[in-house]
Amino acid sequence: MQKNVAVLIKHQIFLLIIINKTRFLLRFRTYFANMSYLCGVIKKLSNMLQQEFQTRVQMNVTADEFAHINEVYMNSDLDKDEFCKVWAKMNKSRVQRHKEEERKQDFRDSLLRILANMIWIAPEEYYQIAVRHLTDREVKTLQTAGISMETPNGDVNRFKYCIEIARDLKAYLNIK
Repeated sequence: MQKNVAVLIKHQIFLLIIINKTRFLLRFRTYFANMSYLCGVIKKLSNMLQQEFQTRVQMNVTADEFAHINEVYMNSDLDKDEFCKVWAKMNKSRVQRHKEEERKQDFRDSLLRILANMIWIAPEEYYQIAVRHLTDREVKTLQTAGISMETPNGDVNRFKYCIEIARDLKAYLNIK
């Protein structure tokens, strides 16, 4: 507990120093011939946080990776937004791969939610038409997965029951 308080006090003192240095620099900015120099000095006083970086590039990085990224940032002349744009452009395939993996995981999560809804309905409703229990968005998600809402029944198609949709979802998700 004392260690946490000491760390908190240390962070507060550090922030006060940054604020005072920034106020000093802003107060006397007219004495600096080059405004970009002032911006660079202020930038060096404000270190980029890992959360800021991840928000700007829209992907997660490990703490070790961020330590290297932050070191490069601190040695550059770019502000946070410009640096993140350049980094994302240089690592375009990695960012795209991360976004694609995220989309796939979101899709799988959607299917799992639908499956949970199909399983947790009352047992007497297992043999009711599934469309009654699904929203339009859920139906579209199932169709994207290639799961049809209808099944052939002789010359006509009939809507699938909840239990059939649950079975198809388990097969698609490789769940036994």
